[in-house]
Amino acid sequence: MTFFAKRAVSALIVLWGTATIIFFLSYSIPSDPARAALGQDAPESQVLAYRKTLGLDRPLYVQYERYIERLAHGNLGVSIISQQPVANELGRLLPATFELVFPSLVLSLVLGVTLGVIAAVHAGHWQDRLSQVLALFGLSMPIFWLGLLLQLLFYAKLGWLPLSGRLPPGVNPPGTITGSYVLDALLHGQFGLAWLAAKYLILPTIALTTWNLPLTARLTRGVMLEVLGTDYIRTARSKGLTESRVLMRHAIRNAMIPVATIFGLQVGSTLGGAVVTETVFSYPGAGRALAQAVVSLDYPVITGFTLVLCLSYVVANLVVDVSYVFLDPRIKLA
Repeated sequence: MTFFAKRAVSALIVLWGTATIIFFLSYSIPSDPARAALGQDAPESQVLAYRKTLGLDRPLYVQYERYIERLAHGNLGVSIISQQPVANELGRLLPATFELVFPSLVLSLVLGVTLGVIAAVHAGHWQDRLSQVLALFGLSMPIFWLGLLLQLLFYAKLGWLPLSGRLPPGVNPPGTITGSYVLDALLHGQFGLAWLAAKYLILPTIALTTWNLPLTARLTRGVMLEVLGTDYIRTARSKGLTESRVLMRHAIRNAMIPVATIFGLQVGSTLGGAVVTETVFSYPGAGRALAQAVVSLDYPVITGFTLVLCLSYVVANLVVDVSYVFLDPRIKLA
């Protein structure tokens, strides 16, 4: 319990620090959110009245106190553009983003570890070179450019997969249970609708996975090469254990600690990558809403999404720390 209490306190400090930085950075931008919301042709009197409504006419320290007080009560504010509570907006949009991010994280972990292990076991052979080529491709390909190429190939040329969105126009989504169209359709027994929604996820998931996979593959290869050269691996082989048993029971498990650490960091970076991916594929998630909020200077939405991003880092790294105990029994939470 002491471990989790300390992590909870540190998480609150990190969230407070992030919120403070976001607040002061937003006010350092030479722009007026009231003018951005009302338009450049709005009368000055109307802009001043709207600034008063938003509380922007008050001293900065007063605005900061109100801002922190609202956050302490779970109030993320109201969107300047839509006039809807930001918490409600994020609650509606985040399930769509998580539906995209979760399979990408799973695929990047499974495929990255698999490619890394194969490359390490066959170091110097064609399998290793192929893995390095794939990793180099993923690292050098910008996610927005890859998304456009996928759309050109699989939609424009082949016609196999849809271009953008979550469902075709005119098709009603399933009843909301989790917010994930695929999962909700399965829970309602609408298997055709589930497959239709899944098809809309394939291209953006490929783009987001390709962005994450190379780092996991390269790190796994490097760690595996180091582990395979240790004395305990040579001892295990000298005892007559099969190569698959040596890999699965001794090598891979010990190589997973650095990979787990990087994976925890990739959770937050993948949410960041979802901003670009959702914009390219016109995917109605929180990432696309954040991109639109940046253009329209909708500070409450920007703050809310950034805090969610920060919280995802904190939770992911907590899960990673706990996973160390299962990967290596010598590590204790204390």
